[in-house]
Amino acid sequence: ERDRLAIEQAARARIRGSSALRKEHLKHEYAALVEDLSLLQRADRRRRQEIVADLPKQVFIPPDRRLVEKNQDQKNMEKHFEDLYLDGLDKGDNLLMSLVPEPVPDSPRSSHLLDLSAQNTPEKLPKPQNTNSLDSHSTITDEDDSKLHEKRETVLRKLLNRIHEQRD
Repeated sequence: ERDRLAIEQAARARIRGSSALRKEHLKHEYAALVEDLSLLQRADRRRRQEIVADLPKQVFIPPDRRLVEKNQDQKNMEKHFEDLYLDGLDKGDNLLMSLVPEPVPDSPRSSHLLDLSAQNTPEKLPKPQNTNSLDSHSTITDEDDSKLHEKRETVLRKLLNRIHEQRD
């Protein structure tokens, strides 16, 4: 009877021991899983923060405010452009000609000079035959200057119209 009781107690002790050992293994596995989950959460949080940091600020601004800011920026750019253009005209800079890809010669004589400069060959310019032709040439250049000024204004208007169309 004592032997049987000792065997049963030994069996119960083994069962309790194995059960306690299993519980300890489960506790360690649970702690390891919680630690892994915590690391994964931190990594995921870090990744999301990097994604959010790369997003443009406009995403967080309400659409109506974004539209107002866009319109204000467009107006500021147009005003700055007009100021630049008007300052350039005041100083005598040829700002508009720098906007045109190929400058158009303003008179036949200047186109002849342009051809000479492009070819780098010396040729004699035609001499005026009388003083009347010289006077007519000076009036032509005045007319050409006014035409050039008008052309600058039309190009500027076209440019501003294009800016307005793109904005719309």
